[in-house]
Amino acid sequence: AFARSPAMGAGADAGLFMHPPTSTVQRWSHSTNTKARLKRALGDVDITAIEADIMANRAGTKAIMSHHNRSSDLTLAAFLDACLECARVVHVKLDFKEMSAVRLGMPIVAAHLDDFARSGRCVYVNADVLPGPGCRSSPMRVDADEFIRLAHELCTPRPILSLGWRTGFSGRDTYSEHDVSSMVELLRRNGLLQPSLNIAFPVAARFVVRDVQALLPLLDLIPGAQLLVWTGTGEPAISRLRVRSIQKQLAAAGDRVAYDVAVATGRAWGLANDIAIDLFLSLNDVWRVCGRGIRV
Repeated sequence: AFARSPAMGAGADAGLFMHPPTSTVQRWSHSTNTKARLKRALGDVDITAIEADIMANRAGTKAIMSHHNRSSDLTLAAFLDACLECARVVHVKLDFKEMSAVRLGMPIVAAHLDDFARSGRCVYVNADVLPGPGCRSSPMRVDADEFIRLAHELCTPRPILSLGWRTGFSGRDTYSEHDVSSMVELLRRNGLLQPSLNIAFPVAARFVVRDVQALLPLLDLIPGAQLLVWTGTGEPAISRLRVRSIQKQLAAAGDRVAYDVAVATGRAWGLANDIAIDLFLSLNDVWRVCGRGIRV
């Protein structure tokens, strides 16, 4: 799944911090978790950023590229080596799915960061660190404080911290003041409540559109930080009308908002997808009350 996004400037600051890409547009390859998908992405000259997921293997000894399986034909080390060997500048976003993957994978990321920084490539280390819409009572698979601590203790230059909320399926829930205050408290106790050019907050488009204003205080409190509005792999492409609604309401934030979203090519198709998603989420709320809804 590929999507275009106004992006977030490259390089490192005095060798200490990576900054988001300078280009205003990125084209993403998502769930690039196999050798075949990685080869295809690196061979596509239009792809400028690659997202992939990280799990621990079945033995718990290696960090592998996978969204939920305990086996893969691609390790994290091989993934990073291949991205560095590509003649083009390709940025990467590493989505850690569990704490064991963080402990196994962060030292590997750290060992590659100098080479990424020298070649002008950015590395995002991403995790869902707080409960969010549709997942209020679900246990977190990544410990927020340990994730930040390992990223800062092991990694120089520091990669771009991408700190998100775990989301599920809900027709009513949305990002709230509580979500913002919880993130601010996490940043405060980790010494990150200050102007920053290497923190991003990924937020799900299907929830952002319900209450865009709820997230703006986060940008006010963390000058330099950015929002990355996303749609998930396999999620129906949303309408251009819905994207424009988000963009209009976040226009004051300028380039501090990026979009990694799949947008429907036709107006009718996009509106049909929006209706289908909204209906599914609403029905899931009813099913959940009956004990049959999808839980994440």
